[in-house]
Amino acid sequence: MPEMLGQLIPIFVVMGIVYILVIRPRSRREKEQLAQLRNVRRGDTLVTTSGIVAKVTKSIDDAEIEVEIAPNVRVRMLRTAVAEVRAKGEPVREETPPTAKTGGAKGGGKSAKSAETKSSDVKTGNGKAGDSKPGDAGSGSQS
Repeated sequence: MPEMLGQLIPIFVVMGIVYILVIRPRSRREKEQLAQLRNVRRGDTLVTTSGIVAKVTKSIDDAEIEVEIAPNVRVRMLRTAVAEVRAKGEPVREETPPTAKTGGAKGGGKSAKSAETKSSDVKTGNGKAGDSKPGDAGSGSQS
């Protein structure tokens, strides 16, 4: 009998460690998330499980809310589809694209618009007079 008890003690210890490290934190997070979902109010900014950032416009019932995902674009969604509720004062983290420098040694005084137009002309084959492409008749002599 004492041998059997000696074999079961490590199993119970491992089960207790798993409970403390895995099960308790998970249930605590689930309770916090449910509390956040219940407390979603009009004007709150949230992130859906699909990654869409939206602003709550109306709370329809316990299961649904109406959100605005773009100006004048409102959709109804389930509260369970909310991944994160952001505070009203917390800004949405948006990455701003780097701005093209006008002027300077590298740019040669050309604007980003002219460089964009030139690259689109090359892609579509709308070259200007005097522009030559490899393989054109006037591009050089072949031996």
